[in-house]
Amino acid sequence: MSEKRRRVLWISRHDPIEAEKQEIRRLLGEDCLLYCYQGRAEIREEEGEKSELMELIKKFKPDVIIPVLPLSVIKLLVDLKEKYGYEVWEATFETVGIKEKEEYDPEKEVAVKLFSGKWKVMRFVGFSRIKSITIEKELIKEPL
Repeated sequence: MSEKRRRVLWISRHDPIEAEKQEIRRLLGEDCLLYCYQGRAEIREEEGEKSELMELIKKFKPDVIIPVLPLSVIKLLVDLKEKYGYEVWEATFETVGIKEKEEYDPEKEVAVKLFSGKWKVMRFVGFSRIKSITIEKELIKEPL
């Protein structure tokens, strides 16, 4: 009896770098399915409401979702993980340094241009499982 091919839903404007893909294959198997979604990241479950992302989650049935999204949207995905049977992972990076030019290894690193014009280079180190997210809010009544 063969094992089920693992399914990964990558939600980001950017495709995963090679180091991330290699780690996904190491953790979930060489034959895992990786689907990259770059559409609207709306999560709605109300009756009569359409959400392209929720429809994809229901049809694709991912084992793992790796979102590069605002925290509030990631929280909604985490809140629904038991209902739909997936884990939520986050790519973890360490800062390599700040550079004057856009110099980095695109297979293992990402570079983000800073307001100063310099580049922050970060190296992929692995994935972290997101178990829960709590957002605590307080209504602001008095001026600062």
